[in-house]
Amino acid sequence: MSISSVGSSDNSHGSTKKKHQQQWNGRGGKNRRSGEEKQLALVHKVSTEKYEDDSMTLHDIKGRIATVAKDQEGSRFIQERLELADASELESAFAEVLPALRDLVNDVYGNFAVQGLLEFGTDAMKKEVGENLAVDIVSLSSKAYGCRIVQKAIETLDKNDVASLVSSFKGQVLSCIFDLNANHVIQKFLTVISEHAREAHEQGDQDLALSLTQSLDVIVDEVINDCEELCKHAYGCRVVQRLVEHGLDPIQSRVLDNVIACHESLIDDKFGNYVIGRLIACGRKEDREAIVKTMSGNVLKFSKNKQASNVVEAMLQHGDVAQRKKILQEMLNCFCVDKERTVSAVVSMAEDQYANYVLKKAMDAIDQGEQRVQMFDTLADSLAELEESPYAKQIVIRVKSYLQQEP
Repeated sequence: MSISSVGSSDNSHGSTKKKHQQQWNGRGGKNRRSGEEKQLALVHKVSTEKYEDDSMTLHDIKGRIATVAKDQEGSRFIQERLELADASELESAFAEVLPALRDLVNDVYGNFAVQGLLEFGTDAMKKEVGENLAVDIVSLSSKAYGCRIVQKAIETLDKNDVASLVSSFKGQVLSCIFDLNANHVIQKFLTVISEHAREAHEQGDQDLALSLTQSLDVIVDEVINDCEELCKHAYGCRVVQRLVEHGLDPIQSRVLDNVIACHESLIDDKFGNYVIGRLIACGRKEDREAIVKTMSGNVLKFSKNKQASNVVEAMLQHGDVAQRKKILQEMLNCFCVDKERTVSAVVSMAEDQYANYVLKKAMDAIDQGEQRVQMFDTLADSLAELEESPYAKQIVIRVKSYLQQEP
């Protein structure tokens, strides 16, 4: 039972509590445990036995908070108490956690106590924790538990303090992006600082918005220098996507310019296609025009490619009316040899393991009118063949529904 479960009025609970408090204070038999062992045992007992005690606080483990934080149940207890704690209790936790910070940040359970202080502590407490983390923040970011604390700090510290932390990564951004854990820290910096900058801009504080945006140059400069390589990397592509999604100008324009410069090599790349997808969704009209131009004459080829098909779908979803019509018209006008027969591209797409998803997106995107009639009529003419394809089942259902609606 969780420590946070409270409310029993049974008098036996009071006596049980008293018994434990006596053990806690060192009263017992010859073979009594050490103070640390007793406190850990009590935390386990409070957390697992079927009784409730809402009066237990961090004051009850004063002097051992950092030790108890490294126990699974103890860590849970501390987290719950930090959320409910008054100023005195918070101060007790802070006074003991801060000196043990280096030990706790990389501990499987202890790291949650530090996160709790960052979330529920006073502004002064958060600032001091942040200053201590800054000393070794790059190394900490690469650790499994340390990176979680750094991300929590980014979420909870004052915006100016967060902007200051970024400078610690100068010259080490790429190594962090390629790291299993640290790449999440870089992403968090980008999303949080960009949001702070956007809020400042909306509130009319242009100087603050510019200052926050410029703090990200430490990251952006290194990303720009190796943009294509990062777009093709499992972790790097995520960082570029965050910049495309959240970056304010001039950052977003710098990134978009560099991505569009190498977009042809990214469309069918295992990771790069996701960057192009975000560019289509969040980028400029001229970026989408460049993608459509590259697609021209290749819509069927791209639609049948596992990676590039994602880009065609994104274009059908986020392109403007003229861009969508251009792609759809190529689908309708194109014919290909498929299974030793010449068929319309839309029929071939319906039978393909990847292109059938593109076709379904096209059916969603196509407006009422001549193109829609042509597409459904073409598919209807091959309905018998489509019913034999394992990939065309949903398309067959849509075509039959269309036929039933015809006057």
